[in-house]
Amino acid sequence: MRKIAYLSVVTLLFVSQALMANTISMGKIKFKKGESSTTVSKGLARGEQHQYSLGAKAGQNMVVSISSSEENAVFDIYRNTPNGKEMLFDNAGDAAEEAQYWQGILPGKGAQTYFIVVGSTRGGADYSLTVEIE
Repeated sequence: MRKIAYLSVVTLLFVSQALMANTISMGKIKFKKGESSTTVSKGLARGEQHQYSLGAKAGQNMVVSISSSEENAVFDIYRNTPNGKEMLFDNAGDAAEEAQYWQGILPGKGAQTYFIVVGSTRGGADYSLTVEIE
């Protein structure tokens, strides 16, 4: 009975930590003139998420990868639509290495704004986020 109570408390702590994540807007990802990729390196405290916006055209191929010294940094990608948030990549339930790389054709029509949200699977994380648009 004590084991069940202990597991319930531990589970509740993990769930409440995820719900209390503090999302910080980190601004827009921009490419230098003539370049099609860029890397952003930052540090993330425990319980924080960093959100980046990115302008791109529908139909373009986008590649996003993230690395961190403890391999605990992960990301989601989404865009807002009239029907709500459309997830392009959701790391929920993925193993850490599967949540650190995404490649795909961007949906929608014309110019769109996409969002990349960086988080951590445990503790804080120093990370390098690379975005490439082909």
